[in-house]
Amino acid sequence: PLLKKQNLRNNVYASRSMTDLFSEEKVRSSRVRPVTSAASVVAWGNGKGNFSVTDLPDPAQFSSIAAVLITDLNKDQQPDLVISGNEFDFQPQLGRLDASEGTIMINEGKRQWRVEKEGLGLKGMVREVISIRRTGKETYYLFLINQEAPQLYVKQ
Repeated sequence: PLLKKQNLRNNVYASRSMTDLFSEEKVRSSRVRPVTSAASVVAWGNGKGNFSVTDLPDPAQFSSIAAVLITDLNKDQQPDLVISGNEFDFQPQLGRLDASEGTIMINEGKRQWRVEKEGLGLKGMVREVISIRRTGKETYYLFLINQEAPQLYVKQ
């Protein structure tokens, strides 16, 4: 809260140094941890508690991701991804993350992803995507969106 009161605009905040924002004592007593990536990724487990990380393709980096459906879309026994998200709950002066309209990514194997479709027409803050399969019929994808009506898509 203190940082918000002192820095109402992101351009002011961006121009300040650590010692402008925090006392020398706070800086000196702080733990420093490196951040090596802010990308949206897939973490692949080896079953022994270790993981390797693969960045998702560019469309997954354009906004926040809050909804992920892992499913085999093309029946190749590989898990594919349907993703969406966005985040509007920032202070007005900070803007919002609203560049995602939903993306389908096909698993090409060897931890590589191909963007099958970008821009499913989803607007708003998508928080969940659910697969609904009717017996012997088509599959539906239900996208649940904060403060909006759900959107239903039929798999083509």
